[in-house]
Amino acid sequence: MGKQVISIDKNKRELEEAPSDNLKIVMDATDLQFLDETFGTAASFYTLMYMDSETKQKTINEVYRVLKPGGNFLIWGSEIPGEKPNDKVEFYVVPLQVKLPKKEIGTGYGVKFIFQDKKMITEMCKKAGFELHLKSEKDSMFYFEFIKK
Repeated sequence: MGKQVISIDKNKRELEEAPSDNLKIVMDATDLQFLDETFGTAASFYTLMYMDSETKQKTINEVYRVLKPGGNFLIWGSEIPGEKPNDKVEFYVVPLQVKLPKKEIGTGYGVKFIFQDKKMITEMCKKAGFELHLKSEKDSMFYFEFIKK
């Protein structure tokens, strides 16, 4: 969607490294500085996995607030076990191959073992007022489309 997108991150460096020509704003997702019912779509691409449960819920609530009625919240993520398999492993890593219209990108996301599963994300979104519209799951990865009622 190019210039139609607004990317936010509370870490300026993350925004600087992101290869795109969209508007980038340093902002905390738990306190979105946008008016109520501003956007038709919001997306979270492997973001919630870096947040504890309280921060996840605050973020989801904020997304609900800034979406227009009937707006879509798109979530890509992965289930994360709450405990390390052994003392030598420090991070849970999600390797990804992302197919874009003109190219394919190989990347990965690493995070400490903060428990997250599909049920948790679904329940948090429903608690905020969202309705699950579509889901796709493969192994530990998932994609959800929620609609603001």
